[in-house]
Amino acid sequence: MADIKKVLDKMITQIKEKGADSGQVFVTESEDTEFNAEHGELSLLRTLFNQDINLIVYKDQKKGSYFSNKLDDASIDHAVSMAMTSMESCKQDEAYGIAPYQGEITANKGVYEPDTDLLFKRMKELLDDIKEHHPLIIVQEMIISHHRRHMVFANTNGTTCDEYTGFYTVSLGIAGHQGDITTSMNGCGFQLTNLDEPWTENEYIKRKIRYTEGQIAMKPMEQSFTGTMVLTPDCLAMFLYYIIGLVEGAAILEKTSIWLTKLQQQVADPNITIRLDPNDPNVLCGETITIDGFKSEGYDIIKEGNLVRFCINHYVAKKTGYEMRGNGAYNLMITPGEESINDIIKRIDHGILVDGFSGGQPPVNGDFSGVAKNSYLIENGKITEPVTEAMINGNLAAMLMELEGISSEVVKDGCNMIPYMAFRGILVSGK
Repeated sequence: MADIKKVLDKMITQIKEKGADSGQVFVTESEDTEFNAEHGELSLLRTLFNQDINLIVYKDQKKGSYFSNKLDDASIDHAVSMAMTSMESCKQDEAYGIAPYQGEITANKGVYEPDTDLLFKRMKELLDDIKEHHPLIIVQEMIISHHRRHMVFANTNGTTCDEYTGFYTVSLGIAGHQGDITTSMNGCGFQLTNLDEPWTENEYIKRKIRYTEGQIAMKPMEQSFTGTMVLTPDCLAMFLYYIIGLVEGAAILEKTSIWLTKLQQQVADPNITIRLDPNDPNVLCGETITIDGFKSEGYDIIKEGNLVRFCINHYVAKKTGYEMRGNGAYNLMITPGEESINDIIKRIDHGILVDGFSGGQPPVNGDFSGVAKNSYLIENGKITEPVTEAMINGNLAAMLMELEGISSEVVKDGCNMIPYMAFRGILVSGK
């Protein structure tokens, strides 16, 4: 492997020698050890190596960039030359520029050296347990891996970052099968930094298996009603990303956001706080430095129902005058409630529990419409029958003001901490 610190130093030197006013460089090398299983049987073992350079330069308020996966001297020279050349066709923009000095940042997160024998053991334990105790479950795909990365960064303002990260990942895709019935695929994914506990005891996996087994008895939903939608943590994460899209860069820069004039105003129920924080203790290997070259810090988008910051990068912040985001990651930290999901469900007369959603990115007005996947009806305070062919319709902004409850239970997957949430006023339509 290359000495990526020497590569970084050479590139910063060449940026200056070739006449750029400023610039920044990321150099990364990574290694992935991966086990794959299909239909319950081991199908692949491989190790992947990657290295790359991500370079940005500025001169006369023009921007040039280049990406390369080669780190030899000739490739370094070529990368800087190509970045300078690409800058020539760029339009001038006063908002272009690198981050001010952030210091000399170092980070060592997670587990850099993997225990592949124990990783394989944990995989086999789970596959064997599902085969023995859950005969109606098909493991369509299981991917487990250890990912390690060494990343270095520098810009011409003197900021440096030297980061080592390492973690295990588990991705499980399952379906229920009995006779002629096969459910839609369900699954889960999470990160780990130790393998001390067998995955057969993982509550996240156990819940997914339980929901999927129950789906074998699914029936097409024929009724329609306006009621309460309960989102599982997995499905809620998807809706939260949709909500963040209302305040991201393009929506703010192009002035299409429905919340453009709502800063420091209430946009959600006071019990809702949405925070993005790669430094939270529940995040195992969070972002250390942003792609803009700023030291990563957690920040609230919505705090106790009030919109407090847009999710915009350095460039958009300079173009618009709004405060920039604190990081470029999507580590969702949602403040949990004080009651159990079972107690929330007991209050619901008519509703639907949704564990998956297929509907695409909502338009700029926040309207959403799609198919509720892996879902169950809620009637008179109880989860009843599994349903298929159910459509859900609503509006993201309106939904946040119609909160029924937030669970005390949360899923911590190594990247996020997310509870269940229930929202009133959702149109649920059958065939």
